[in-house]
Amino acid sequence: MGLVGVLLIILACPAIVVMLKMDKRVAFWAFFALGAMPIVSKGFNADAALIDLSLYPGHTKGVLLSLTDALAAAIVIHFWKVKKPVYFTGIWVAYLVLNLPGVFVSEFFLGSVSYLSSPLKAMIYFLACYAAMTQGGMRPLLMGLGVGVIANSYSTIANSFAGQMQASGLIGHRNTSGLVNNLAIPPLLVAIVTWKRARIAALALAMSAAAAVLGGSRAVILLYAATVGLTLLAIMLINPNKRAKTITTFVVLGSLAFVPAVAYKMNERFTYQGTGFTLEVDAERVAFEHSAEMIQADYPMGIGHNQYAVKANAGGYAERAGISWATLARLAIVHNSYALVRTEGGPAALAALFLLLGSIMWVSGRQTFQRRHNPERLYAAATLVAIGIFAFHIRYEWAIVGMFALYPLGFMTAMLSYVALQSRRARQRIRRARVAENMQLAAEAAE
Repeated sequence: MGLVGVLLIILACPAIVVMLKMDKRVAFWAFFALGAMPIVSKGFNADAALIDLSLYPGHTKGVLLSLTDALAAAIVIHFWKVKKPVYFTGIWVAYLVLNLPGVFVSEFFLGSVSYLSSPLKAMIYFLACYAAMTQGGMRPLLMGLGVGVIANSYSTIANSFAGQMQASGLIGHRNTSGLVNNLAIPPLLVAIVTWKRARIAALALAMSAAAAVLGGSRAVILLYAATVGLTLLAIMLINPNKRAKTITTFVVLGSLAFVPAVAYKMNERFTYQGTGFTLEVDAERVAFEHSAEMIQADYPMGIGHNQYAVKANAGGYAERAGISWATLARLAIVHNSYALVRTEGGPAALAALFLLLGSIMWVSGRQTFQRRHNPERLYAAATLVAIGIFAFHIRYEWAIVGMFALYPLGFMTAMLSYVALQSRRARQRIRRARVAENMQLAAEAAE
């Protein structure tokens, strides 16, 4: 969409604010849409370019505004009185600041500035999700997330039956679509175990499993299995009730039913490629990383955000690394988020990435293992599993620079902030109960 699209998206923000003020029931559907839109909106191309770099060979194609951004901004504005979570707000601000040097070293300033719009939008999404959760929006948010996973999985399944060997989803490439599903599944599993009715979450789990298998990606299949298995293990260790045991049994039996399908799909893929099944990294991925290492050696402070594909080709690094001379290969990004961030943004950007991922791991681990009285700590455990798998997965993908990954990180930091809030409230209730009990005992002793 052009200028008209930009204006429509900008005007959508105040329109949503007005709707939220007119009827409180609108909030439920706004929260539901907030959970679904980051995935679903990709299928409708519901975005417009404020700065259009669609022909530029970078990973960020300009400053794009979407209905997701308009909705998130509207929720933040409407619930402006909600006290902001200090810790993760500070983490997101630090993430933005540490990425600034990657703009000033760039030879194409506009391209690098465009990239900074992505973490900024993720931060706004984080604040919106947190505001929604404090207003009782955890359930509609997760229901919306489940609908997003269902839509993404349906697209993958349909593309697989249409003949795609590695079937893409709404998000795009099979690996990125699978990565997004893997991030969403842990909290949806917690919803299945803890809610009385979780039909959307259950359907999302079933369809995402089918999409993982039919998608034909080794990494997605293995990491999906690890995600589900570790999440169920965490649930069984923390809250091994009858419902959790029943669901775990169903999932295990269902997984066994998928084994023949996995074997068939892998055999079909590698027969088509004329190779055998292997877990080794292919030579072209190694060549990309070698290209990044050479660029880092020549530009220790980075080449600028959104510049890898240009510099690798114009500087001759792709040629020297042995990357095949094909349009898709030469325009591709190094399939290693850590190498990409270090190459483009320099040491400061890499520190920002470790700060963001490390803080999520630290808080989720702390809430899981130290806050035993917190009724919401299953969500912290789910986040710990999701971010651990994600941190490993992006070692083999450039996903961290895409909004499809940054939106889920915004969601997870909001959920952890909400879990921490619930933990503080639980401690305060326990403290007040103890004070009241001591006062009662003192009064009885005085009598």
